[in-house]
Amino acid sequence: MNAGMRRGELLSMTWADINWEAKMLTIQAGNAKSGRQRHVPLNVEAMEVLQRWAGQVGERRTGKVFEVNDIKKGWGKLITDVRIEQFRFHDLRHHFASRLVRAGWT
Repeated sequence: MNAGMRRGELLSMTWADINWEAKMLTIQAGNAKSGRQRHVPLNVEAMEVLQRWAGQVGERRTGKVFEVNDIKKGWGKLITDVRIEQFRFHDLRHHFASRLVRAGWT
């Protein structure tokens, strides 16, 4: 929700893709739907979450950030458990875009 990434982009993200100093994430061309590399600025909340996760992972910070291949089952259970209807993971991307528009980005 804070980066506007697609599910596949999120799951393929590596630790090397994060530029901590610039607060920027690189989405590699091979992982992007468009086939082009792009850079995503990371807001304060996204940076804090990644820093906490990095602290939990510790010295294992190589390869993928999230060592999972799919989240469909977990996402479905979460949505069911909290009784949210008609909400897809991709809707987080739409929410991100709406927030950008409200903030004045064009």
